[in-house]
Amino acid sequence: MRRFDEDMNMFRYIIESKEIIEDYVVYNISSEFGKGNITSHNVMPGIEVTYNNFQIYKPLSESFNLSVDSLEINYCLEGYLESEFANKKIVYMGDGDVSIFGYKTGVVLADFTTKHYKGVTVMVYIDEASKSIGNMMGVSEDEVKGLIKASFNADTCIVNHASESLEHIFKEIFVLPEKYKDYFLKIKVVELLLYILGNSDYKIREKTYFPRFFVDKIKDARRIIVSDIDRHITIKELSDRVGINSTDLQKGFKEVYQCTIYAYLKTYRMKKARELLMKEELTIAHIANLVGYTNNSKFSKAFKEEFGICPSKYRISNR
Repeated sequence: MRRFDEDMNMFRYIIESKEIIEDYVVYNISSEFGKGNITSHNVMPGIEVTYNNFQIYKPLSESFNLSVDSLEINYCLEGYLESEFANKKIVYMGDGDVSIFGYKTGVVLADFTTKHYKGVTVMVYIDEASKSIGNMMGVSEDEVKGLIKASFNADTCIVNHASESLEHIFKEIFVLPEKYKDYFLKIKVVELLLYILGNSDYKIREKTYFPRFFVDKIKDARRIIVSDIDRHITIKELSDRVGINSTDLQKGFKEVYQCTIYAYLKTYRMKKARELLMKEELTIAHIANLVGYTNNSKFSKAFKEEFGICPSKYRISNR
């Protein structure tokens, strides 16, 4: 039985089926909850690597059922993840971010709903893994375990943007050749562990953890700007309406949605315009007004910047 089957209650109930393919297992996401899959590799006793490639439509609110001392190391290649802890603090991962969680961290919610998520997770079950790594490197199990324990506690929680060296290791894990992949995985996972044990650069400028009430205000701000997209609202007016100062609003919005307020609104307007272009009865000038543009040339320029094609050509090509 793989640890993924036993421990990952947060994912288990959205898995529709699993396929055992040679020495790895593919877990397919139920169409009721999303699409995509999770591919699990048993690298060595005590270490499991999962490749995550999915879009999930609902937040996952079941807690992990980890009962032994372990570390969960995540790397987000593409996508977005909101994690909430038992203490009501929330942190976000986006493209190029890395997280390291101990088994007592207490994640109670994982929300992947914003974007398609692609990443890798390395689960390290410390007792078993220390023995495996020790045998591989020719050192004692206690020595390996001591190194891990000196760097990470059971309640460890680190979320940050990956350093250049750490990002390089993770990206190589994604492009390993199929031939001898199991051997390469062993080498890369040990390299990863040695790197995070021997370096602290990935801990610099650790990501901000936000309280739930603050995140709710940021999400209220987002609802306000998209509810009436033909209206221009200032940052000051928006901050007054949600009850937080302008600086905190802008900083929080960028952390939660991975872009500035105006960049988010522009993209939202262009996506709405793209939908409206399917309606032949609406002129392009009318559509521009509906999404907040009084100048047609500015609207066309913004649309082309977003989609690489002007509105009129997009309409013709999608008739």
